[in-house]
Amino acid sequence: MRNIRQYIFVAVIFHILFTGCSREKVAADSVDELPVIYPDYIGVTIPPNIAPLNFCMEDEEFTAMTVNVKGSVKGEMETVGDYADFDIDEWHRIVEDNRGGKLTVTVTAERDGRWMRFKPFDMFIDNVPIKEWGITYRLVAPGYEIYGNQGLFQRCLSDFTETAIYKTTEVPGTCVNCHTPNATNPDDFTLHIRGEKGATLIRHNGKDDWMKSRNDTVGGPMVFPYWHPTGRYIAF
Repeated sequence: MRNIRQYIFVAVIFHILFTGCSREKVAADSVDELPVIYPDYIGVTIPPNIAPLNFCMEDEEFTAMTVNVKGSVKGEMETVGDYADFDIDEWHRIVEDNRGGKLTVTVTAERDGRWMRFKPFDMFIDNVPIKEWGITYRLVAPGYEIYGNQGLFQRCLSDFTETAIYKTTEVPGTCVNCHTPNATNPDDFTLHIRGEKGATLIRHNGKDDWMKSRNDTVGGPMVFPYWHPTGRYIAF
């Protein structure tokens, strides 16, 4: 009886494994066209330390997708869900392992019960990495109408780390404009803070100048700045 129970247990385990594996292999029709994805990463060249390039189908009627990524040198990974959400460690590993080569991406997506396997597309990997930080922006909630919790932020392009440069909660009752660097140089920039305690900040050559931006001559605050290529002038 003990041997029979062991046999039945093993048989059940094999049945579960076989059934589970067979469900993962969905029948898909091959489509002779590239997938329309958002953001569009088809044919792009990326640095070797870029954060995962997650994407979805542009057509919202696609409700599920399987994405396979294969390196030209080595490595393969796959993600399953309602959009391509790559594991950050797996992504960094396969991109680094194929530096100077490419990744081939195959998208299989489901719409109205029909699975479609699209033509593969490539992402090419450069040898030059990006620096630690790569993008700054003003973060404002959708439908923003009154002063509140908003500010200037920076994001590391190697992962999804986001830190605040300035938040309006530090000085309640204020609103901050997008800050504008001189030719993308983070050491030279200007920004304007609106409100009762507002002013225009100009940082240049390591010096901060807080300027009163409204007077008898200038009727309104200094907004929409643009640096002259020499860095000596700013037009508002």
